[in-house]
Amino acid sequence: MGYLPYTETEEEMVEYVLTFSELMKRASSIFKLANDIERRKIVHMVFTELTLFDGKLVSYKATEGMDIFLKRPVGVDGGPGWN
Repeated sequence: MGYLPYTETEEEMVEYVLTFSELMKRASSIFKLANDIERRKIVHMVFTELTLFDGKLVSYKATEGMDIFLKRPVGVDGGPGWN
């Protein structure tokens, strides 16, 4: 897989990272307000595998790039258990 040449300025990249980070912090709220179609899109963007049994999450595998957000410690902004 080839990579495109880096064309963004450092300032643009910092803005992107901050915006993305803020989005990830609010993902839970966004998901709760989304309709079924939007929720499906969000789930497909975050997970490559998601296994539910009797309505409970059994296992999951995150897409590349999202796994770091899902591995944050419990209670940290956006991490498991965060409100």
